[in-house]
Amino acid sequence: MAASAYAFSEKTLINILNSIDEGMFLIGLDGTVLEANDAVLKLHQVSRDECVGRPLEYFVNPQDRQRFRESLQLALSKGVIRDEIRAMRRDRSTFPAELTLSLLRGDSGEPIGIVGIIQDRTQRIRAQQQIEKTTSELTALLKSSTEIIRTTDLHERLKVIAQAIHGLGWQRVLITLTDRNWETTDIVSVGLTQEEEKYLWEHRQSGDVWRQRLGPKFNPYKLGEFYYLPWSDPFVRNHFKTGTVNSKLPKEEMLDWDPQDLLYAPLRLPEGHLVGRISIDDPVDGRRPTKESLSRLGLFVHQAAVAIENAFLIRDLETARNQIKEYAEQLEQKVEERTGDLRKSQEKLRSIFDASPDAILVTDLSGKIIECSQAALEIMECEKRGDLVGKSAFEFFAERNRERARENLKERIEKGLLKSIEYTCLTRKKREFPAEISASVIRDALGNPVALVGIMKDISERKRMEHQLLTTERLAAIGELATMVGHDLRNPLTGIVGAAYFLKMKLGSQMGKKELEMLELIEKDIEYSNKIVNDLLDFSRDIRLNRVKISVSSILKETLSHMQIPKKVRISNQTGKAPEIFVDSHQMTRVFENVIKNSIDAMPKGGKLEIKSEKKDDWLHVAFKDSGEGIPKENMNKLGNPLFTTKAKGVGMGLAICRRLVEAHGGSISIKSEHKVGTSVTVTLPVELNSQNEKERRAFGGEK
Repeated sequence: MAASAYAFSEKTLINILNSIDEGMFLIGLDGTVLEANDAVLKLHQVSRDECVGRPLEYFVNPQDRQRFRESLQLALSKGVIRDEIRAMRRDRSTFPAELTLSLLRGDSGEPIGIVGIIQDRTQRIRAQQQIEKTTSELTALLKSSTEIIRTTDLHERLKVIAQAIHGLGWQRVLITLTDRNWETTDIVSVGLTQEEEKYLWEHRQSGDVWRQRLGPKFNPYKLGEFYYLPWSDPFVRNHFKTGTVNSKLPKEEMLDWDPQDLLYAPLRLPEGHLVGRISIDDPVDGRRPTKESLSRLGLFVHQAAVAIENAFLIRDLETARNQIKEYAEQLEQKVEERTGDLRKSQEKLRSIFDASPDAILVTDLSGKIIECSQAALEIMECEKRGDLVGKSAFEFFAERNRERARENLKERIEKGLLKSIEYTCLTRKKREFPAEISASVIRDALGNPVALVGIMKDISERKRMEHQLLTTERLAAIGELATMVGHDLRNPLTGIVGAAYFLKMKLGSQMGKKELEMLELIEKDIEYSNKIVNDLLDFSRDIRLNRVKISVSSILKETLSHMQIPKKVRISNQTGKAPEIFVDSHQMTRVFENVIKNSIDAMPKGGKLEIKSEKKDDWLHVAFKDSGEGIPKENMNKLGNPLFTTKAKGVGMGLAICRRLVEAHGGSISIKSEHKVGTSVTVTLPVELNSQNEKERRAFGGEK
């Protein structure tokens, strides 16, 4: 019975070989082809009669034959050899191939032939070249993104954007800014002369014309985010009679791109608002664009639109700042004009003080406060004038700023005026806040300095807005990069999964224990890699919530049921009396699982995890307190940042995703930790849905 199972006929052997997609052949010990499947015949473009009976080296590029003979001898001595050669077709053309030779032995162990597998590497090489090109383009775009974030000037940002696109192979780039009515307000270019820019400005088309060019009538010309209009099309020539600058490149230098072809795209914000347009032409490679070749540039166009809008916001913020400065200067001038009647007009001065939205402080020449406005009391968190008056102004500067403040006081007395200096100040309750201070000298009738008046503005909100703008741009870049990297990684992961499955199914019975362990290791690492890809994609996606009314204890019960809790870790769940809340139970399970897993990881030697809940007003606070290692102070401010992790494995997306999920519910996550004592993570969620929760939910991408 055992012998008959292997007694295949020649026809059956050929059918088995032909059922295999890869090229497979059988050669004798002298290198003569004894049998080959259809895949081999197709690769070399020969018939079976032209293949069988010939030396295998006949199908190898003559320059590689000596190396092939050496590989054949290695296969006879070592049993298996893998090599890369240039294989040859019937018409003498060659292609890159990977050749695997395995020695075939008889029942008694003597060599009886060699089994070979040949694979065409052409597509693999092209894919590698495409990956290298894509990597180069992504690196260039990422570098440009960093430069865009670094500069706040609108024109400088536009130049960086245009130069980035120019560096991707487009010799002429034009960026057009538009207002709310789509009318052109400014243009910036790379590759155009001043005369050409002047012509385009003088012959700019109206907003209505561009509404048509970006409307349904031009949809047949869309390539992703771009519109490609070939000049050979009569419709295109009819609609672009004026307002374009002819290319100076001869048509003979192009492949299939006409020098007069048009390529443009709208610059839209995520909510759809148009901030401008971008037009590019004269490709370096002379080729027409495709949807695939423009895909990465399309992502950069979205980022460019956000960068332009943020530049507008920064410019408006700077305008507002200048207006505040102008107001402060006007107020300072007014105070100086009133110096001579200061003591006679205390009541009038008091009304000016109290009416000012900015804090006003008057000190003597040593820095002792002698008068203050109501706004100063509020900013400094004082209840009465006595909390400020009579004390040294330097007490209300952060210690690290006090020496600089003393030096500036001397400078104020000498020069008479100091404008818009930023300090870190302290309130009476020792809370630090950023402030902008301008000061001038009060002089008597003889011109001698007698006091100083300072105007202080709390710039916490302005600093927060500046930080938020930079953070938004950085997260947008990370999100887009995460999407691209995630999708690009998923394809090879899928291929690896398929290959591992094929090997396991086809060769599983022939593998030893070590080989099977290696396959299992591959499958586990693929699963872990896929989790990283999913985390990257989850971070870049909009969050959609499916809210239900459910208790926290039910969510925790579900979470703990599918987690493996180490025996050394004891969990105390004290949330049984917590009220029901409106949440997406699946997403909240994910949050709780991540927090619990982090707590367990922080207790490698075992410990206790307490989970408690407490309702305060309209909020439910769920606290997870472990007895683990704690978190070093230097890492506290980095927690929740994308790509930050202290673990050996992982990419640092877990807590960042959890924070987004909780904020999408209108809640928040706070963390307190003491090194070597433990960490407490509190998840705060609204108990009931209301308009404020909905507003916060939409602000963070949550959508039901």
